[in-house]
Amino acid sequence: MVKLEKGDTLRGMNEPALAEAATELSATARNVLIRADSLLSPQAVADIHATTSILPSSALQLRAAFTELRLAAAALKRTTEAFDQSNSGPALAAAIGRIDSTARAMNAVAVQMERSLAPLQSVFAKVDQGRGTLGMLVNDTSLYTELNGAARELRALATDIKANPKRYVTIEVF
Repeated sequence: MVKLEKGDTLRGMNEPALAEAATELSATARNVLIRADSLLSPQAVADIHATTSILPSSALQLRAAFTELRLAAAALKRTTEAFDQSNSGPALAAAIGRIDSTARAMNAVAVQMERSLAPLQSVFAKVDQGRGTLGMLVNDTSLYTELNGAARELRALATDIKANPKRYVTIEVF
C-alpha cells in the first residue's frame, strides 16, 4: 500500500466512458431488434403461410393439367396414326409426321414437368408439416413471440442504463 502525502500527484488513465459504451451497445441492439422485428412481423409470417398454403393445391392443378396434356398428345398421336394408315398422299403424310413429332415433344415436356413437381410438392409438404427452418417459422409463432419479448427487454435495459448508469457501474477511488 502506498501512502500519499500532501502535494503528491495522482496520475490516471482516460478510459471511454461507460455511458458511451452502453449507448453504442444500445444502438446496435436496437438495430438488430428492428431487423428481427421486420423479418418476423406478423404480416411477413402471414404472407409466407398464405403462400405456402396455396402452393400444394396449385401443384396439384398443374399436375392435372400435365395429365390432360399427355392425354391430348396421345389422342393426337392416335389420330395421326389413323391418317397415316389411310394412304392419303405424301403431303398429308408429311403433315402427320410433323404433328406426330410435335405430340411426342409435348408429351416429353409434360413428363419432365411432372417429374419436376414431385420435389417441389415434397418441399411444400414439409413446410406445411412444420419440418425444417421455414416450416417452423411458418407454423410456430413462439420464435416471433420470444424475439419480441427480448426486444422489449433490451429496449428497457438500454433506457435504464442511459437514465441510471451508476446502477450498473460502481467506481471507487481509494
